[in-house]
Amino acid sequence: MTSSFQEISSLIISNSSYNKSIESYDSIDQSIFIQIENHLSKLTDKDDELFSSEFDYLSPLLLFLLEHIPLEIDLNVLTSTETNYHQISSTTRKLYKPNLLPTNQSRPDYSFQSQTILKHLFQYLQIKTLEEFLQLKQNSQPIYFHCFHLLTPLLLKTTYHQYPIAMELFVHIIKSLKQSSSLSESFDLIFSICLITLDDPSIDMKLISLYLLDHLQKHCTSTELLLFNRANVIMYGLEQNLHRRGDRLPFFECLLATTFRWLIILENEVYSGKHLFIRTSQLIERFIRDAILETNIEYRRCLLKILRSYLNRLQLFAIRHLNHFLELIDDSIDNRSLRYSSFEFLLLIIQILKPRINVHRLDIMKIIIRCLFRIFHEEKDNVSLINLVKTCLKELQLSTKENYVQDAFQSLIETTELDLSYREFLQTFL
Repeated sequence: MTSSFQEISSLIISNSSYNKSIESYDSIDQSIFIQIENHLSKLTDKDDELFSSEFDYLSPLLLFLLEHIPLEIDLNVLTSTETNYHQISSTTRKLYKPNLLPTNQSRPDYSFQSQTILKHLFQYLQIKTLEEFLQLKQNSQPIYFHCFHLLTPLLLKTTYHQYPIAMELFVHIIKSLKQSSSLSESFDLIFSICLITLDDPSIDMKLISLYLLDHLQKHCTSTELLLFNRANVIMYGLEQNLHRRGDRLPFFECLLATTFRWLIILENEVYSGKHLFIRTSQLIERFIRDAILETNIEYRRCLLKILRSYLNRLQLFAIRHLNHFLELIDDSIDNRSLRYSSFEFLLLIIQILKPRINVHRLDIMKIIIRCLFRIFHEEKDNVSLINLVKTCLKELQLSTKENYVQDAFQSLIETTELDLSYREFLQTFL
């Protein structure tokens, strides 16, 4: 039985790619999968001798098979501001496949063959998942430990860019480890890889870093993440990337959402007090300033969306930003593409910051009236936007005193200097 694994081992040693640099990378022949399958078919019952053997047969085989299974990152998970993984619907998965190889190199697709052999291997080992495989003990050490032993020398700051496939394999393994004890044992290695990839100029490398950070946050305790100033170091790296523009848009969305989730570790609302959310507030002010200066509509829409998430999180603590929120909305409604998202933001502000809305009612009413003027001339048939404005007016009416909204509209309708058709349009909002 061990002889079969010896044959497999001799096959994959010369055909593995993860430990070959980019310059010496070469594709393999499909026949090797048939040979491995033939050797595995000779195996019948699980043999404990395989796990007590001094030679590690399973780790190199697993790495070889994972080489040919594409790495997939769910962008919906990375762009979500939810910290609870189970709150993110799996039916709306938006998968992205990073390509770490140079553009002039490609790999043949042997995913089906690799997965077939992996299933066969699972049956032989009497397990069902990759995580169970990684937790199997080989010479008293789990398989994932042996895999890391093979990969770590290739993933140093000075060598990682020469071994992109090794980086993919590392993420494959971490992706499958969900037990906090396993992640804790490898935390220092994972943490260093997060920093290395976050600092890399490649967007695919940065997305890998964000994915690893998200995985750590979901499966490790906040104590582990805060230990030795780790969370602050990561936060600094994330903030250094916020200035990037011109990249593919999903990266910017993922970066904003990861920064939002990471701040929850640094400033947990459980420890509330007078100085709560200081760092969060600094970041909010930066986002408001960036959004006002942003010329790219899609980037500004992303900033408006993440600011809504910050408002939801801070609740009444966001009152300190109310003037700047209104300034941003006032600046955004001139653009038709941003008008709806701006009013969604305004509605949330009115609902959450209700105790202070009466003080700012004039500024809010000016924004609404100015927007109605543009709607009347540019998109009078936009029913969804008009309904959203009506909802904002209802909420504003509930948040103000002395029938303020109706009186303001009535005075405008009675202004004879305004065009009659525009006054009739305003009448529909009463």
